[in-house]
This record gives sequence, structure tokens and C-alpha cells, in this order.
Amino acid sequence: MKTVLVAGASGLVGSDTVALLKQKGFIVYTLSNSLSTDIKKCRFHWSPATCEIDKRCLEGVDHVVNLSGAGLFDHRWTTSYKKEIAESRIKSTTLLVDTIVNNQFPVQMFINASAIGIYGTDTGDAWLSENAPTGSDFLANVVKQWEQSLFDKEELKSRKVCLRFGIVLSDRGGALPRMAAPVKYGVGSPFGSGKQYVSWIHLHDLSRMILFAIEKTETNGFYNAVAPEPVTNEVLIKAIAKRLNRKLWAPNVPEFGLNLIVGKERAASLLGGNRVKDDKISSLGFEFDYKTLHQVLLTFFSSKNNV
Repeated sequence: MKTVLVAGASGLVGSDTVALLKQKGFIVYTLSNSLSTDIKKCRFHWSPATCEIDKRCLEGVDHVVNLSGAGLFDHRWTTSYKKEIAESRIKSTTLLVDTIVNNQFPVQMFINASAIGIYGTDTGDAWLSENAPTGSDFLANVVKQWEQSLFDKEELKSRKVCLRFGIVLSDRGGALPRMAAPVKYGVGSPFGSGKQYVSWIHLHDLSRMILFAIEKTETNGFYNAVAPEPVTNEVLIKAIAKRLNRKLWAPNVPEFGLNLIVGKERAASLLGGNRVKDDKISSLGFEFDYKTLHQVLLTFFSSKNNV
């Protein structure tokens, strides 16, 4: 029986991934910022900010899945919060990698979360594969350093995989409820031109992709974790409105309005978009359960909490 250490297990993706791994028979260890370790619950203390970790968390571990990182849209992007966004990702990866290397733990593979933000704030209609040029904005630079903190450590001999997450859609939280709420109450509208692409993935498929990467030994390197059919922001908002039987009477949210509400840098990530390909992971045999936005919204609005 294989053992997996999951960092960031309490988040939306982490909790779903932990549940799936346990369902498939894996022993799952998790990391927590609480000051105590609970061996019975397979939960170990760590604090990436202070470089603290209970090394026992890696004893007998076959695979590491690192999903740690401060939420991008939980707070306004002040200088201090931008620093937290970067350090929560880079320091967590570095701490795990260094602990494995320095203690010679025989970890077979290391999966790190990443993001399609590496390609830049707005790449228009161009289809993007994993070999596309990287951007130079704040998020792109953070993601590049995040990935480098794993791949630049040549002493780590484990198989290394970075999954570049698209926008995660789910009926349990994340982006979709936030987008649906204004539409539900009659004040929703597309952002900016509405023509920017939203490359998304359903939570269920993302957890399955993490499991796939663990079990499929051919996986190595960088993979776009996005569904096959990205849509524009306008199409997404209109589809939500149709499901809710609401009319979109308000004009599109202008750039200056978003700048005032959430700040210029954060607004740029909402006004821009990326049209990202899933071909590389699909070519290895991964099959999506949620290929279309219609399938996602059907599930979302079948939940009583979202009607």
C-alpha cells in the first residue's frame, strides 16, 4: 500500500484529492500549521514561513503532493500580501524538497501545483501548450519561481511533475459560486470586453489528474491542467445566466471599475485570459469526466445550495 504526503490538504483541491486518494486505498499523511503533531490522524506540523517541519511526515512516503499557497483572490494585492502569495508557494516547495534531499528520503515522485498564469496576464486567442513563452507580470514571475524551486533542485532524484492549474470550477466552492452570485441577484455581467478566455477544469477532474500523475509513471515535467474546451468570460457569464433564468441587463464591468474595486494588478488577471491546451496530459491517456461547461453547470445547478 502506497503512502502519499499531501501539503495544502485543507483547501478545496487538497480536501478533494485526499478523499480520492483514501478511496483508492492510499495511506495519506497531511501537514498542518497547528503546533502539534497528531500521529493517529497522520497529521504533522510544519511552518514554511519559519522553515519548520516534522521530518517524520516523510518517513515511508512514496509520493508528495504539494498544493500549498495563499489564495489569489482572498485579499487585496497589497505589497505584503503579494509577498505572501509568492513565499507561501516557493517556501513550501523548497522546505519539502530540502527535507527530502537532506534526509535522503526515497520519495518516488513529487507533484507540485502550478498555474497557467505562467503564460502571462492576457495572451488573447492564441492556443497555448506547455512550451509557450512565459509572461513577465507578477503572477507569471511567481509561478516561474515556484516551478524552479522544484525543478532546479537536481539533487532531488524523484520523478517531478508540475500541474499548471486552470480556473477550478466546483459546486463546493472556488470561482464558480463567486461568479454565479452576482448573476443570481441580478447584477452580474462580463468583465471588460468579455472576450478574454477562461481555461478551466472541474475539481473532480483535477483530483483525478493528480491521481493519474501518481499512477502513470510516464508523467514527468509540466502539464496544463485544463479541460478541452475553454470559453470566453462572456460565454461563461451568459451560460450561468441562462441556467438561472436571469437577464444580463447591466453593462460589462469596465476596466476602471475593476481597478477601483480590486486594484490594478488583480484586475488585470480578471480582464485578461489564456486559451490553454490539454493535449499533453490527454495524449498520455487521461480522460476528462467534465469536458464541457454545460456538464459543469448542470452539476453546479443541480445542487440545492446553488439554485
